[in-house]
Amino acid sequence: MQELAGQNSTHTKSMQQLLLERHEGHLVFVFIAGRRNVACFKNMTSCIINDEWYQEHPHSIEDESYRISRSRSKTDSHADS
Repeated sequence: MQELAGQNSTHTKSMQQLLLERHEGHLVFVFIAGRRNVACFKNMTSCIINDEWYQEHPHSIEDESYRISRSRSKTDSHADS
């Protein structure tokens, strides 16, 4: 990180803040093997799955309503069994 931001600690802190804002809690900075400010991602699997689902799911209200009613009918039919 310091290589990207230069040796100026103000730039390093600004870059850290921008990365933290961009990755919304999926990023932590740790001290590993004598190196400060090592960026590590956490819980990225759930982030990737959620992003994928939102990209693939229906975006229209009608499609979403159909999906919900279809799921409901499947749930109701399993409850009757």
